[in-house]
Amino acid sequence: MKKFFMCVVAVAATMSLTSCLSEDEVNLEKGNMGRIALTISAENELTTRAVQTVSSPDGWYAFVNGPTTYGTAASHRAIGSDLADFDFAYGSYTVTVSSHAKLDDALTGKGEAYYEGWGKQLSNDTSGDSIAVTVVAGSTSHVYATCGKAKNARLAIVNAGFSGTINSVTAAAKLSDNTTARQVSFTAEDVKSTEEASTKAFFRAGESVTFTFNYNIGTYSNKTAPITMAMGGAGTRNVLSIKSDANGNIQIMNISYDDAFDEGNVTESITISAETGEKL
Repeated sequence: MKKFFMCVVAVAATMSLTSCLSEDEVNLEKGNMGRIALTISAENELTTRAVQTVSSPDGWYAFVNGPTTYGTAASHRAIGSDLADFDFAYGSYTVTVSSHAKLDDALTGKGEAYYEGWGKQLSNDTSGDSIAVTVVAGSTSHVYATCGKAKNARLAIVNAGFSGTINSVTAAAKLSDNTTARQVSFTAEDVKSTEEASTKAFFRAGESVTFTFNYNIGTYSNKTAPITMAMGGAGTRNVLSIKSDANGNIQIMNISYDDAFDEGNVTESITISAETGEKL
């Protein structure tokens, strides 16, 4: 899981040469090479809205498009020291950064938060997404990329108020092509009484996911129930809350928290028969 901390990041192996070069040397002819250094910031992994600078972008990825290309739009290239030593031709570029090479890489297993943002040459530039940055020959151009909130949605399964035992939960989802099947498995140890204690998984924002619950309650053992629910939008925390009532029925609520992480709204509530697992 990627972590974010407040600190200043300098990626380039070479410092800016502007201060020690003459004007004629800086304004070299087209065809001479320059470099790019990145500072990346993002909202802290669905736990707080505070925008924080990435402590080390070595595990992040970039797509730089212009006279010289670094990575591709479909699969960004790892940054690390490779970008710091990469020579770009003089000219105008667009820079995209992301926490993974592509979204699907953040959906492996239970997944991770996926961040993506555009690079700009002014840290306070709010004029839009795709902003051209200029690489100057003989110099290092500093680029600031603000990713904001995660582009996918997080899920936790909570069993507070459930008098039985949840043996396992299997989630049937899709990758970004909306065709390739993805299966996410939760064990009994992944499901706790609070969101904080429960194991987290990540899905595409707004994706419709089918969950199959295997549970024991009362005299009923190893019963299964399929439930289909939609994830919230980008940067949301989602909680599947499983409860049981005095009549032996099971209530499942999908609670989605928006990116401000304020009060949650119950977006869907389903009641199933504990005996058959069928929707009532």
